[in-house]
Amino acid sequence: PMLVKIAPNGLIDGCEQFSSCIAVHDYTLPTQSITWTRSSAPPLPDLDVVLEPQHGIQTIEFCGTPLPPKPTFHLPDTICQQACVTADSLRNDLAHHVEWHIAGHQLDSVTTNNVLTFCFTEPGDYEITQTIWLLGCNESYTRIIHVLADDLVAFLPNEELACGEYLSLSPSPGDRPLRTFQWNTGESSASIVVAEAGWYQVTVSDGYCTTTATTAIRFFSDENEIPVFTPSALDTTVCLQSLPLSYRPHSPYTNHFWSLDANKMDSVVLLPLGQHFVHTNVEGCLFSQQVTVKAEDCSSNIYFPNAFSPNNDGINDFFGPQGINYEPIRLTIFNRWGQLLYQTTTAPFRWAGSIGNTNAEGGVFVYQFEYKHVLTGMIDQTSGDVTLIR
Repeated sequence: PMLVKIAPNGLIDGCEQFSSCIAVHDYTLPTQSITWTRSSAPPLPDLDVVLEPQHGIQTIEFCGTPLPPKPTFHLPDTICQQACVTADSLRNDLAHHVEWHIAGHQLDSVTTNNVLTFCFTEPGDYEITQTIWLLGCNESYTRIIHVLADDLVAFLPNEELACGEYLSLSPSPGDRPLRTFQWNTGESSASIVVAEAGWYQVTVSDGYCTTTATTAIRFFSDENEIPVFTPSALDTTVCLQSLPLSYRPHSPYTNHFWSLDANKMDSVVLLPLGQHFVHTNVEGCLFSQQVTVKAEDCSSNIYFPNAFSPNNDGINDFFGPQGINYEPIRLTIFNRWGQLLYQTTTAPFRWAGSIGNTNAEGGVFVYQFEYKHVLTGMIDQTSGDVTLIR
């Protein structure tokens, strides 16, 4: 055994090159014998313990207090850049010496405070180690903490035009998912429904970092009082012969329209039979107009008798057209060899069976009738044969 003493002034013979030296002298440490005895403890009685639901049991490693020091501690495993953390759940009060070592991202720091508080200015992974000494022995405990870069993003358009009466507003995340939301409207949902123009701001977090996003919302209806389509819907009936319908939509904002099931043109849309939607785009907003196209047969119903008898008996004395929805233009009569016998372009558009002032002999004749459709305005003609009976 030795006792070591350092002279306060550092002046020891033969130790001139050092500011302080150790002088070693023999020393006899007095000792004495210790006698150990063993005795048996009386047996302890068994106790029945009944646990009530409202009571719990807490166990500890050692009987009595205080607990021995340990290097364990608690820190969050992930934080945001610029955040400060303080280690908790410490058990180093009774340690003879405490040392904290922080290493990572060009950082190698050591501090000897019992409590660790540290602010992380750079992102990355850091290794936090606490070492405690007790009676010359040391023990260490390490945790890894991940520091996220403070670059969380949430995308909202700088300005957005609401086309309808409502607009669903939701921030889009970047590489990291968004977990919490707080809007300036007081709502905390991931998306909100906006019904009024104005500025909207949301503060979002991924659980560690936070950021804000702001947008200005405009409403098309606030800035444009006139409807996009006039009229807003159309229900029309046309002739089958007129299909597809040549429909010309009207809008005070544009002359470019299209339909998914019709030909696309700038100002005229050709629509088949049925229900359709005509679309247009105004300031990035899609507007639609419902158009229902119904059709009916507009053919002119014209009838010609297949025989007539011009004998002045008041029955079938004339040959001519009968029917509806037509305007006569020309009636022409030929013989069977194609020779022109009779033609009229004025009312009453009928043939009395004569050729000039001479009555034609009985037989078969060919007629040709040209007329105009009243409903469609189209010019058409029909032809056939008729038997003259004498």
